[in-house]
Amino acid sequence: MQGGYRIAVESGRIMIDSAHIVQSSFQTLLEKDPEHNFVREFFVSLRSQDPRLRELFADVDWDQQHNKFLLALVLIVENIEDPGQNTYTLQSMGEDHLNRYGVTRDMLPPFRAALLNTLEINLGDEWTPEVEQAWKDGVNEIFKLMFPPA
Repeated sequence: MQGGYRIAVESGRIMIDSAHIVQSSFQTLLEKDPEHNFVREFFVSLRSQDPRLRELFADVDWDQQHNKFLLALVLIVENIEDPGQNTYTLQSMGEDHLNRYGVTRDMLPPFRAALLNTLEINLGDEWTPEVEQAWKDGVNEIFKLMFPPA
């Protein structure tokens, strides 16, 4: 435990200290980047991870995609202390990604990598081991809800 923060996941809930880290670092990101350029950077990073991901976004309206992603991220971060609160919404999003958009479960690690890389770049010195772990824990819990085992 460093800096007084506890990083833990218990029974599908992100522990309060970890959730606070995600929320405060996200707020910092929004303050550093009020134009939300990090969203564009995320998708550039994501598409560079795997050629299949480029194909998924071939015919996308980028303004709409950026807005959808940002709104989903805000919803998730606001409710990170208890992601189960949005179980239905997250499961619906997961089903859409799997059934409508052609996402496969093996595409989740590149998504995670692109998101963490984007956060690290944009948070700069504020991207600490504690922040990284909190985001990893949060993303893992969200993925469990969005993409439960078949």
